[in-house]
Parts: sequence; C-alpha cells; structure tokens
Amino acid sequence: MVYKFEVTDPDGDTVSYSISSGNDDGNFAIATDSNGVATVTVADGKTLIPGDYVFEVTASSRHNDDSSNPEDTAAVTVTLTVQAPPNTAPVLTQTGTSQNVINEGDVGASDVETGYTFSATDAGGDPITYSVSDDRFSVNSEGKLVVKADTVFDYETEASIDLAVTANDGTTDSNAVNVTVAITNLNDNAPQLALGSVYSNDTGVQTLSSTDISITDADDIVVGDDSQVFTLTDLGGMTWEKDGTALTVNDTFTLKDVKDGLITYGFNASGTFTAQLTVSDGVHASAAADFKVFARKDAELPDGQTVADSNTVDYSSSTENLMIVTGSGWDT
Repeated sequence: MVYKFEVTDPDGDTVSYSISSGNDDGNFAIATDSNGVATVTVADGKTLIPGDYVFEVTASSRHNDDSSNPEDTAAVTVTLTVQAPPNTAPVLTQTGTSQNVINEGDVGASDVETGYTFSATDAGGDPITYSVSDDRFSVNSEGKLVVKADTVFDYETEASIDLAVTANDGTTDSNAVNVTVAITNLNDNAPQLALGSVYSNDTGVQTLSSTDISITDADDIVVGDDSQVFTLTDLGGMTWEKDGTALTVNDTFTLKDVKDGLITYGFNASGTFTAQLTVSDGVHASAAADFKVFARKDAELPDGQTVADSNTVDYSSSTENLMIVTGSGWDT
C-alpha cells in the first residue's frame, strides 16, 4: 500500500509532513523525498489485518522557513480499508496405505489408527478441520484416519467400507479424497448343524454318510474336513464306532472320518433311535442336532416286501403297528 502527498506552498517555503493521528500502533510510516513528495507506506514488520484504518496526514511550513514565524498547516484524513483476500479452498492430500484393514468385532476402548494419513494446505493459513463421510471414523490431530473407540464391525454385513474425507478452512470444503477400509473376516460365529433321518428295514451296522450332514457357517471361512470335529453328546441307544473302535458319549470324530467311511452306528431292534451331535469349526461349537434312525426288521414287513422295494408298502395283512413308508417320510 502506498499513499503519496504533495503540497505546494505559494511562498516557496519548505513543507514537512507527519502522520498526526490514527497511527498509535505504528502501522504506517511517512517519508519525504527530495522533490517534496511525501509517501505513506505500511511500516516495516507490520501486517494489516482486514478492517478500516483512519489516519490524518498534516503538512506544515513557516514563512521564510523562519522558526519564529507561526506554523501554517493543512491536513487530510485518509481512510484505508483492508479487505480479506478471496477465500481459496484448502487442498487435501492422502498418504500411506500400510494398514487399511481392520478386524471385525469391537475395536475396543481407544481409537484405532488405519494406515491412511491426510494433510491439508490452505492459502489463507486458516485453521483446518476434517470431516469423514462415516461417523465411525475421524481424522485425529496428527492427520491420521482412525476408527472411533467402541466401534463394532461385522464382516458378514460389510466386508469393506468406502469413505470420503474432506478438509474445511472454516468457509470452504476441500477436494474429497476417497479411501477404502477393508474388514478382516474372523471366526466369530458358531456353525449350524443339521442332520438327516435314516429309514432302515435292516438291523445291524450302518455307515454314517456325509449326505446326512449339513454344516453352514455365517463366517464363510473355509475350514478343512480335519478341522470340522463332531462330538457325540448322546448315543441315542445305538452303538457307535470309529474304524472299529467304540465311541462313547463326548468322543469325537471329524468330517474326514465320515467321508472316509470310518464312522458306523448299529442297533439290533426295531424302533426310533435319536442320537445327538455337535460340530466345531475349531473355535465355536454348534448347538446339538438330532440324528434319527427309524428301524424295522425285514421280518416285520409283509412277506416279499422291503423298504427298498416300494415307496408305499401294504400292511393291510399285518396286525402289527408298523411304520409305513410314504414318499420320503414314515408314519406309524
């Protein structure tokens, strides 16, 4: 900022200049060149903030440059308005991807850092605040993207989270930077076990089939057959063996054992037998599931007929209360 002042004295006397008021803070300096022109500038080391500055410049002289003569003066009041520069949006950048993966579950009582760091520059030097499109996240004072304390993630409902981060200088938002945080799938759900029912007109030893077993797990984590372990919680009145060795309550075997044909069960009478099993994925165990066997001896079926012969067996000639096979189910 530069103001210039020039006064013509009709008598040719020397004119001096001063800032006579409005400069208590010393924001302005005045100097006169050899041609008698005064220049007002911002004083060294001073920075004007937006606002109005009102000061007075006075020109003075004495007739014949004689100090004993009265001083003649002329003054002018100057109003300087300093405007704030046009606001420029901050510029946001992102660095680091060393850890953009968060385990599912509760992150705990403290914020957890991701691998993303943000930095914003603002031409006006204004203080910067950050915003994240998901309230579960924030940018801390070091510019690091963090997961807020006590946040809970579930991989089964969201395997990854897309975020938009912006910076604001109090007036204008910056460009948005998009990042993705992946959620790690942990084994945090128990498997679900369902067992089929077996209908037999033969007593003796039967082999447990993998087709009678259904295992589902919300974690969708591939678990090997050796790691899926069954526990016999109730023998159901049957005799169980693994590769010829007797199994008792709470003994275990694997899905691989089943697929290899090593698990057998036996009964020597007609009736309904209900065993119970659970399955573990190595971390969590399922609820107990029923494995039902409906058994009848061939001798109790009408002559010449077995369960395998027909979907419907005629028991009209029999006086016993026997099971009737109808479609895929049995009735009594």
